[in-house]
Amino acid sequence: MQPANKNQLLLGLGLVGVVVVGILIARQLSTQPQDNRGTASVEGGLAQVGISPTSRQIAPSETATMTVSFNSGGVPISGIAVRIMYNYAGATPGLTADNIQPIIIRQSGWQCPIQNVSPAGGTVTIDVGCVSTNTAGFSTTSMTELFAFSITAGNTPTTNPIVLMFDPTQTKITKKANGQDTVATPTSTASISIVASNTNATPSPAPSTSPTPTRTPTPTPGSSSFSGQDQDGDLECNQSCTANRDCQADLACLAGQCRSPQCSSDTTCGCQNRNVAGETGETDLPTAGSATLTMVLLGVGLLFILGGAGLLGYYYYENKAVISSN
Repeated sequence: MQPANKNQLLLGLGLVGVVVVGILIARQLSTQPQDNRGTASVEGGLAQVGISPTSRQIAPSETATMTVSFNSGGVPISGIAVRIMYNYAGATPGLTADNIQPIIIRQSGWQCPIQNVSPAGGTVTIDVGCVSTNTAGFSTTSMTELFAFSITAGNTPTTNPIVLMFDPTQTKITKKANGQDTVATPTSTASISIVASNTNATPSPAPSTSPTPTRTPTPTPGSSSFSGQDQDGDLECNQSCTANRDCQADLACLAGQCRSPQCSSDTTCGCQNRNVAGETGETDLPTAGSATLTMVLLGVGLLFILGGAGLLGYYYYENKAVISSN
């Protein structure tokens, strides 16, 4: 084989080697999962949900209207799923929820196929799911009404007021671009007090009598004033329970203990140190790509490219020198 032909063969092999190594590195890097946790559904998310009014007094058999609104934070979205829940004691809820009226469908391209109210196990859940069929999605920078529903009061319940709250694990707002959840952890609640219809009536004066002093009973472990229970006898945060009706109105019986549904792993129910991964049923947050492996592959790829370029340059000048000498 002539030296010129040999150099040309080596040049060709060098080019093929550089191309193959570059393709392998590019393929490996493209399979690395990306870290999108910066815009995941955590505290401080872009989108928000809220319920209004935040407090209301209604009499037995009276009906009131509640409204749920949202703000996408200026991000185009494709769908919204909302779950509102409240606890009750006894066989029937103190509040009856019904007559869900989607408001967002007045906007072009919106549909709300999910509209359910389900009382079970001491908890009433209100589920509404809406999707936008707009090609560009839907965005808003202010609170926009999503749906309304009616609540009707029964007799004055044992636990009063009744607190309506969002279920953070079932409330989601998905981005149009990638379907990622972008809603911030819901903190909005509504406190509904069921009061007698004559609460504001002026009482008739009654003859005054000398008050008879009463002795304040000493709390005992079996009484409702014992630590761990409120005045109605409902269990406070982190007390053992068997059903939601055992706990205070703003708590739920989770894994045998009264906890806040918004931060089920917080033993103080203060929702200061929330375990987002645990509340969504996952053992950990989404796995991001390995930065170390990526940097190593980039370094190796760079070395191959530089080495290949040097090899090509060397054989180019060698081949040029051979040709010149001939």
